[in-house]
Amino acid sequence: MNGPQADGSSSHKATSGSRAQAAGARGEADIKHLLQRLRLTPVTIVLSMVTLTAILIGVVWVTHLPSYLRTTQVNWLFYVAAFIVAYGQYVGFATSLRGASTTRLPWGQTIELEVAESLTQMATPEGFGSLALSLRYLTAKGLATAEAATAVGLSAFVTTTSGAIVIPIAGIAAAQSINVDQLKKDIPSSNWLLIVIILAIAAAVTVLVKAPKARQKVKEWGIQAKAYGDTVIHHPTRGLVIAGGELFTIGCQAACLMLLLAALHLHGNVAAVLVITQLAGTASNIVPVPGGLGAPEALLVAGLTAMGLHQTDAIVAGLSYRMATYWLPPLPGTALLFDMIARKRI
Repeated sequence: MNGPQADGSSSHKATSGSRAQAAGARGEADIKHLLQRLRLTPVTIVLSMVTLTAILIGVVWVTHLPSYLRTTQVNWLFYVAAFIVAYGQYVGFATSLRGASTTRLPWGQTIELEVAESLTQMATPEGFGSLALSLRYLTAKGLATAEAATAVGLSAFVTTTSGAIVIPIAGIAAAQSINVDQLKKDIPSSNWLLIVIILAIAAAVTVLVKAPKARQKVKEWGIQAKAYGDTVIHHPTRGLVIAGGELFTIGCQAACLMLLLAALHLHGNVAAVLVITQLAGTASNIVPVPGGLGAPEALLVAGLTAMGLHQTDAIVAGLSYRMATYWLPPLPGTALLFDMIARKRI
């Protein structure tokens, strides 16, 4: 695949017809190679869905979620609203991708793409499949392969930078709501040990997978980051749109957890909830196994308990949040993926 360019302009539109066709053919070949490596077939998708269903049933059974919801007075309007609001994150993803693209992308199709990518985000390590689908979608909309790669990379760079700015600010605001003494009382030492083990295993897997190529990756990232930074400087509107999409995503994720807490008649600090959801999302993304090896769930439970929630309430709220934002979206995402393939949108 061609490397990203610093200039995100639509220069390919000014080329001759034959040259544009050659660029399109080259892009198609590159993306087919990506998808061949991805091995995203109906069989693998079905296997992913079966695995997902088994995991959900197992987790729900172990945590006694149905029993908790039956014996607790739940505001089901808020509970359902939380699962709906969770899909707002895909509107934010779509906004960021549209802002990064040098060609106008249709709203509906771009949102459909982002929901479809919830499957590849879950089923493929480090979201490799999502990258392949985004590239294929962008090239289908007329971008050359290099421009498509630039758009995806620019979107990721700005959204990551935006999140890195928001989390510390929210963390400062949330510090007063963290009750460390209550956290020690509510989480027995054995559970703390389990959380530490989960996070340690997740970190070890990440290091083992990424360490051999870390130096080269850091060097490449530095070069690309400078190029993306130059693009934002020369096209500030694009940077603002991408950042706006990320802020909308962050807001929807925090609102989802706040609604779940309200549904369970629990209370939480907005800034603390924002930090917890973003740290959980980061853990889910950086660990190169589907779902982040339980690290996001561990962080959610620990963070909610630190806010003063009882351990059982924290487990139910955290699990419900992960179901709404990560584990359940691949179900409609699978249908949308097949729809996009059938309509030749990717």
